[in-house]
Amino acid sequence: MHLYYALQLPEKTGEVQKAFNIAPEASFALSIRNPAASSPAGVGLPETEKAQYRTNCRKSFAIAALRARTFACSMSTTPSSS
Repeated sequence: MHLYYALQLPEKTGEVQKAFNIAPEASFALSIRNPAASSPAGVGLPETEKAQYRTNCRKSFAIAALRARTFACSMSTTPSSS
């Protein structure tokens, strides 16, 4: 997913934006992958080097992936013409 934003308010960068390092405009490429999902053979790290996520982290990854998939589906639908 590609996220782009441009602040409308405040018109000039203020203390809060500077404190949180919020640029007036930015662009980010986002990728979310379920770490429990399988990969093709020979791709990725060997099992001995893979991260061992706690159960609550794996659940968070799964929820984020589901939300991203739902968001992508909703963004790809074409509004009906009236």
